[in-house]
Amino acid sequence: MIFFLNEASRRDVAGDVEAFRTIEALANYIEIPDVLNGNYWVFDSDGYFYDITLTGERSTAFRKRTEFTFQRTEFHPDLALDIVKQALENVKREFDRNTGLEEIGELLIERG
Repeated sequence: MIFFLNEASRRDVAGDVEAFRTIEALANYIEIPDVLNGNYWVFDSDGYFYDITLTGERSTAFRKRTEFTFQRTEFHPDLALDIVKQALENVKREFDRNTGLEEIGELLIERG
């Protein structure tokens, strides 16, 4: 299963969409202010959406680690697919505007 993170102001609009192989990898990527401000929308490759809850912090030998829980809520496979397709179209438009190899390379580096 793949987990998607849509950073957007609304659930039905594609913002910056990232994909993760595990929910733990997604949890390590997200930031507390964006969770608290409702800027993240999480869904999986089956089409289920998830609520994110900040559950606390745990100290490790090297740093504090924020812990989140993810609660599966609604099933909207068509919406999930539309968001990913819309995000890919947005990326394609970025590449179409930047025809030089240097500019495309910079875009790839920015997108991580």
